Amino acid sequence: IDALFGIDLTTEMKCMESEDEPVSKGTDKQRRLQCTITSDVVTLDQGIKLGFEAEIEKNSSVLKRNALFKQTRRIHRLPKYLAIQLNRFFWKRTPESRDHQGVNCKILKPVKFSQTLDVFNFCDEDLQNILKGPRDKHLREKMGR
Repeated sequence: IDALFGIDLTTEMKCMESEDEPVSKGTDKQRRLQCTITSDVVTLDQGIKLGFEAEIEKNSSVLKRNALFKQTRRIHRLPKYLAIQLNRFFWKRTPESRDHQGVNCKILKPVKFSQTLDVFNFCDEDLQNILKGPRDKHLREKMGR
């Protein structure tokens, strides 16, 4: 399954509150990309981008307290088939309700997507260098039609 659907991702965590904090890098494997749907998301690639760049709170070894980190993820290896999950649900807190703390809500907002998805901007530099030649050739052929 990983040979067909496996996505290798590189993750970089940079502290936004201290320049002395070293940048931590890591790798991750997934079988699908997630498209997070919010009120600002109109297209599929905008939703995917939300999942690739996030701000999280994490313990800083230099500051000795929780600090804000910017997490940036990039694709290091593309699979033969790319699965994308549309996250259409969110948890809405209802503190005034007596019987529960919240409800699961479905987002009914339409998300536009084209026949082809260009994931070049979601890839790391190594993969972009590999894809650049064939991508440029494809774009030239497409413009020549």
